[in-house]
Amino acid sequence: WYLRSVREAVVSTQSTGEVQEILHGSSGFLYCGLGKISGLISSELLTCLNLNRSHVHILADKVTSAHSLRYETKADQDKDKKLLELETSLHVAGLLYLNGSVLTLINSGETNSDSNVKFVCSLVKTAVEGDCSIGNALHLTRFPAPPEPPLPQPVTPVGKGKAKAAKAKPESTQDQNTRPPLEIKLPESLDPSVYNMAAFGVPHVTLGDPIPNQGKK
Repeated sequence: WYLRSVREAVVSTQSTGEVQEILHGSSGFLYCGLGKISGLISSELLTCLNLNRSHVHILADKVTSAHSLRYETKADQDKDKKLLELETSLHVAGLLYLNGSVLTLINSGETNSDSNVKFVCSLVKTAVEGDCSIGNALHLTRFPAPPEPPLPQPVTPVGKGKAKAAKAKPESTQDQNTRPPLEIKLPESLDPSVYNMAAFGVPHVTLGDPIPNQGKK
C-alpha cells in the first residue's frame, strides 16, 4: 500500500479531529513525538475509526522529557484504570488491527529523541531505497549488512628465470547446489534503542504497493 501522505502530528498544533481525519483519509500514518500516542488521540476514539484505507501505522512514540512526564502524569490522574490499560502498546496495536490496520509498528517502551529519530529515519530509508517490505526493513535496521570489503589491487609478480606452469585446480566434489549452513548469531545483550519498536500484523507490506480499489468492480 502506497504511503500517500505522511503528516507530522504535534499535540500543540493538531487537534484530535484533524488527527482522526488523517488516520481515516491516508493510506499510512507516521508519528514520531513526545509521550504516548494516547496524548494525541485517545483509545476511546481509536475504537470508532474506520481504517479500511489506512493500512500502515508507524508509531514512534514514548519519547520522554520532563515536560512530557509532567503532562502525562497529570492527564492520567483522572483516567479510569481500564482506560489506562488500553493505552499500552499491545492494546493500541490491537485496536488499530480490529479497525482495519494491516501492520502497526509501535514503541514498546520509553526512549529518547535522538535514538528514536535515528531509528525511524533509518527504517524508512531502508524500506524506500531497498524497495523491500517493512518487516524486512525493520530486520535490516536492527542487523545492518556489513560493508563490502575493498577490491584487492592487482599485483604483477616479477619472476626470475622461466615461468612455471600453473597447476590445475582439482575439481570440487561438492555439489554446486548445496548451500552452506545458515548461522544466526544474536548479540549477548539487546540494545533498547534498536529493539524497542515491535511489529504487529503482516510484515510483508511495502510502501510502494498500490491501494486496492474501493467500491464496485
